[in-house]
Amino acid sequence: TMPANGARYGSIAKLNGTAWDLTAGVNSVDIRIKRNSDGNYWNTSSSIFDIAYATNAWFNVLSGDVLGNATTSWVYAVPGNPWTSGISYETQSRARDRVTILAAHYETAYTTVTFTYDLVAPTPVITDPAVLSYITAPLGPQTTVQGTIETDATLVEVRLKDLTQGATYWNEGTKAWQANPVVWNTANIYAPGFWRLLVSSGAWVSGRKYELYVKGTDSSIPTANVAYGLFRNFWYDVDKPTGTVLGLTDGAILAGLSTISGTAWDTSHFDPDVATSLDKVEISIYNSGFGYFTGSGWSVMTPLATGLNEGTLNGAQNRWEHNWTITPSTGWINNYSY
Repeated sequence: TMPANGARYGSIAKLNGTAWDLTAGVNSVDIRIKRNSDGNYWNTSSSIFDIAYATNAWFNVLSGDVLGNATTSWVYAVPGNPWTSGISYETQSRARDRVTILAAHYETAYTTVTFTYDLVAPTPVITDPAVLSYITAPLGPQTTVQGTIETDATLVEVRLKDLTQGATYWNEGTKAWQANPVVWNTANIYAPGFWRLLVSSGAWVSGRKYELYVKGTDSSIPTANVAYGLFRNFWYDVDKPTGTVLGLTDGAILAGLSTISGTAWDTSHFDPDVATSLDKVEISIYNSGFGYFTGSGWSVMTPLATGLNEGTLNGAQNRWEHNWTITPSTGWINNYSY
């Protein structure tokens, strides 16, 4: 009865079971324990797994007559801690009845139990979203947070935190944000080693930074092993930046143009360490007769990189504002429009 077949244990101090015989009764019970990693059997004399042959591995755990049609119990106290984490073991028991003439009957259909000794917790890994990534496409009715974990995991839980609101956590059950206590949402282990959680769209607000934290639990007895993955931070940003050109009037006639400049702005993130999320400003210059300027000639449309300053925060507008400039390095061709 202990250990249970297929179970995982973080502590095994004893093995126990029962024996029964209808007519003659039970005289004794023997067991043997095999370490499946190398096939060796437990040696009660040396207290190590060093017996190579199964026939030599039986040892007695119960002696004394028990009348027929009565159940008796046996116990074997394991000395020390001979188990190795991550290794599976097999136990077999056989009973002998009280018959003495001609010979005692041994049980031939052995009771076999396989169990695993496990001290290592399953560690979850987040694969999506990526670390410090930007989610820039509008999220649908549900968004998948997903990852991997060891195959012995029986439970994966996900904590989603809105860092703009401090200790505020998403509750997928109520589909709302709430303050303490911390909310752990149960993910679906849809295949051994893989998990996912569908998060409703109400969780996401553009311009905000979120934190994911995941923990995994296995089925070890008597105490489950629990491990936490790494924190995963990311931004949700579906607001497009805006850019303008300064100092040029549509339809103007110019004698020359050495530089082109303008401004650009993007919605501010709350995180002061991140500052702006504006990555770059590019422009294109088109000549009605020759096509697009490539930086050295004229051909198909080619984005030209501008010089972008660090920008300043406009708190009233909740945005970062930048200046940009570019020196095209081209001779403007007379009497052509651009």
